[in-house]
Amino acid sequence: MKNNKSIKAFVSIIFDDDIEVECRIMNGKKGLWIACPSDLKHGIWIKNFTFINKDLQKNIEKKLITDYTSVIS
Repeated sequence: MKNNKSIKAFVSIIFDDDIEVECRIMNGKKGLWIACPSDLKHGIWIKNFTFINKDLQKNIEKKLITDYTSVIS
């Protein structure tokens, strides 16, 4: 991670003890954000999954960033 200063942490999200998703907490021009799994194909980033419930996505992202900032403070 020393070579990639935009990656701040790796996190796992576990849904109902059934699905685990590996994400990264990233630091960008607008601050911290969550990078969910995706693949680069022909110069285009393709999502490996999509949140149908956008409120759930926002809540998860907010919680991950809040927890991360409380740990590093």
